[in-house]
Amino acid sequence: GVIFFPTQWFNKILTEGGDPFSNSVIVFIFSDMLVFYLSLGCYNSPRIPLLQPFVYFGREYDKIFVNNNGDLTFDEPFYWYNPYYFPAYLNRHIIAPLWTDIYNYEKGTISYRQVTDAHLLNRASRDINKYFPNLKFSATWVFIATWDKVPYFGNREAESTFQVVLVSGKNMSFTLMHYDYITSTQSVESGFDTINSTNFFSIPVSDIANLSYTSNVNVMGRWIFRVDNSSENNGIYVYSCNVSFT
Repeated sequence: GVIFFPTQWFNKILTEGGDPFSNSVIVFIFSDMLVFYLSLGCYNSPRIPLLQPFVYFGREYDKIFVNNNGDLTFDEPFYWYNPYYFPAYLNRHIIAPLWTDIYNYEKGTISYRQVTDAHLLNRASRDINKYFPNLKFSATWVFIATWDKVPYFGNREAESTFQVVLVSGKNMSFTLMHYDYITSTQSVESGFDTINSTNFFSIPVSDIANLSYTSNVNVMGRWIFRVDNSSENNGIYVYSCNVSFT
């Protein structure tokens, strides 16, 4: 089930030059790799051609969009700031680490990058195989999107930092969601959904500020899901047609 860490256990570090595959702390990449940034006030990235296709619940995608309001979409950018709760039965695939009304007009950094660096791919492979020990998975591509100290509309003093990581290899796909400091807000959704909600998951927290203290893999602030075309989730939550595979 959901692992909840008491507040006194919380001692994460945001480290420059780190990687998002750390077992002890949640860290974010700000290294020498080619990093793209959304300009202040920008709603979404341009179309991002993927260096390798990403399979998401049976559909293969060669592009992605990073949207300012805390989500990724595949077919087109998505501007909607008021989240639908999953299952939303929309006509789009969406991965939403923190879908809410983010006000990135004056401050906050939204960045994204693709990784084929051998060191990080090896780390990704080790982490995936730790959580899914029967797969013998080997990562060949990683995509990282980070929302760093972004405020909310109507609460510009609030700051939240979070990240979503896509990992693929041999037609297997995984999504990792990482949460650093998260400020409470109304109208928010965290998880993922598919067209007509054939597969979906909503992270079960009553207050999103608690995202930093929860996990489904016993690493505080980390949630991980297999998202290709398989119900093999090794006890990790994914819902399909309202049936849990856990």
